[in-house]
Amino acid sequence: MERQFNRHHGAVHTAYEPGDSVLAKEYRSGGEKWTHGYIKRRVGNVIYEVDVQSTTWVRHANQLRPGCAAPATPDNSS
Repeated sequence: MERQFNRHHGAVHTAYEPGDSVLAKEYRSGGEKWTHGYIKRRVGNVIYEVDVQSTTWVRHANQLRPGCAAPATPDNSS
């Protein structure tokens, strides 16, 4: 039954490793809906601790998206 549901709804299991760059769902009012962070550790099968702006959030895998590396700061040496 689970396989049928996943096939029908296009569900894909995504696993993250510590240090992976991700976008985490933001639930505070206003501001951005997704915030950049890094996977700290895996807590359960689909629960992760995410380091976001010097704090740790706990998020379900459905509330995470693969993210690109943090934007580099411009180099003013030229």
